[in-house]
Amino acid sequence: MIGISEELRNILEAHTEWLSSIEATDKRISASGKGKRADLSFTNLSQIDLSQVNLAYANLSNAYLSEANLSQANLRNANLSNAILSDANLSDVNLSNANLSNATLLGAQLTGAVLNNIRSGKNCYQVSGVGRVGRLVSYFLKEDTIVCGCWECKQGNTLKNFEKRVKLVYGKNGNRPNNRFYQEYMEAIKFFKRMKKLLPQ
Repeated sequence: MIGISEELRNILEAHTEWLSSIEATDKRISASGKGKRADLSFTNLSQIDLSQVNLAYANLSNAYLSEANLSQANLRNANLSNAILSDANLSDVNLSNANLSNATLLGAQLTGAVLNNIRSGKNCYQVSGVGRVGRLVSYFLKEDTIVCGCWECKQGNTLKNFEKRVKLVYGKNGNRPNNRFYQEYMEAIKFFKRMKKLLPQ
């Protein structure tokens, strides 16, 4: 993992100051305020450690973030359109309201990620209010990746492995049989399968 350069550190500090200025004055996000909103579009940030960094509202469109560590980072309302996030660590990251249109997430670790109201074009479908605690279940079609709370499968968070997990936990012969939760998850899985079939070949 690569540390943060002085140039990047200055950009992050200016962005933090900009965010504080916006919040303190209750100005609209488009207002200038103090500091400067981070524009890291088209920047190579591969293998950089950005864990726990606050990049809310930052422009990361077309950024190269392959194998970057963004765990527990705040990326709410960030623009990640066309970003390359292959094999990035996005565990416990806040991506609420982020723009992930055409972003590449192949192999990305998304365990515990907050994905409320993300924009992803036709790549991500979500079902909310599922199971015991009313979870949000997100499915990234192209990557065949399920994100559901802190669930993580060593063989990959694929739809097939998620279905196996649901049967193992809530199925008739599962660890904690519960017909309602089982049916809720299975209906979500059926929906994801239907959407997957609609992907252009």
